[in-house]
Amino acid sequence: MDRFYYSNLTIVDEGEDIKQRTTQLQETIIARFPQHASYNISPQAIQAAAETQFGAFIKISDISRYETSFLLHIHSPSARRDMLTKGYLNMTPLSPNLIPWNPEYGSIATLAYPQLSAIHNFDYNTSARNLGKPLKQIQMKISGIPPHLCSHTTVDALLNKIATIR
Repeated sequence: MDRFYYSNLTIVDEGEDIKQRTTQLQETIIARFPQHASYNISPQAIQAAAETQFGAFIKISDISRYETSFLLHIHSPSARRDMLTKGYLNMTPLSPNLIPWNPEYGSIATLAYPQLSAIHNFDYNTSARNLGKPLKQIQMKISGIPPHLCSHTTVDALLNKIATIR
């Protein structure tokens, strides 16, 4: 059987930090809003609605935005069960659907061929030197990484060949 090698594919080992994050996210519920509406919602509004409707106190630090949804880390198994049984959070004017988190949430299947070979091979330092420009530090905003893979280990595995990660 032929083996194919893809220059833009990086395999990230499921180390202990990823396993720990996955276990932690088993206690997570996704509050999914319609795509256009979630930007007007605050974590405080979600916290108040959950406390009013379910008597469940959620710390603000346990509510985080993920794409157009929010991830709610619910420590209490009974509160988590009640929220998933009801299936929605009663908020005005929109009520988000409540669904259990799973590792595939937010994933996009894509073909495994070198779509980004030009970016993968881009060397900013060489380009800057050739143009006589100084080397620069950049700050990147990375999105689209599933929450259980969002760690320094993953980012380092993905970018360590093209940048020094701090």
